[in-house]
Amino acid sequence: LAGLSYEGDLNPVNATLQFQHSTGFALTEDTSLRAPYSLLKSLYQTDGAASVAVFLNSASSIKKTTKQLQKVFKDHNLNLEIYPFNSDKISLFYVGTMGFLYMMAGFFIFLIFTAAALSIVNSMTIGILERGREIGTLRSIGFKENDVAWIFTREGMLLTLISLGAGLVLTQVTAALVNDANIRFYPPGIAGDMQFALTPDIWLCVLIGIPLFLISLASCYWVSRRLLKKSIVDLLVT
Repeated sequence: LAGLSYEGDLNPVNATLQFQHSTGFALTEDTSLRAPYSLLKSLYQTDGAASVAVFLNSASSIKKTTKQLQKVFKDHNLNLEIYPFNSDKISLFYVGTMGFLYMMAGFFIFLIFTAAALSIVNSMTIGILERGREIGTLRSIGFKENDVAWIFTREGMLLTLISLGAGLVLTQVTAALVNDANIRFYPPGIAGDMQFALTPDIWLCVLIGIPLFLISLASCYWVSRRLLKKSIVDLLVT
């Protein structure tokens, strides 16, 4: 092997190539070397390494591992810094690309959320307006206005919870079916193919479901309260 040393001189070393490896990225597939640390020190004629990359098995352990290493560096007074792969200090291109994708995803979520919210308000409003006689009957037998409003609000709450639960289950089932199909594709810049996988975020679904739940309750309560302002006779003949 021959390469430029740390001082910029051409330096050859004896080495035996025994296997091939893949970096996962087409741009670095033919420009990387996997070798023992001692061989790299001899090749580049250095006393140590300026940086070390640590590859974790799970992306969920990045923050935890980062905090643990920072604590070790601080406890041992080591003049070292650690950056996760998604830090803009070392991965500006990655951060910019992911920011653009998140912005596009947020825009589409806003559109779908708005359409769903309008659909919920419309269906709840029509459903309650068509039950004016039922509201009039409840009022005629002695139910108070606030009690009638909360009856329809609780009914809307149950319907909304059932719908959100069914939607969450359907999301998980759809993701499982797509992942089991093992759909392969060839994205640009990647060495070889990769699987198209869906990984629904449960907490994101919950965060989206909470405002939909509140919108449903508000629409039920507001429409029922508006109907209750009519006289009992008008409600019964509606």
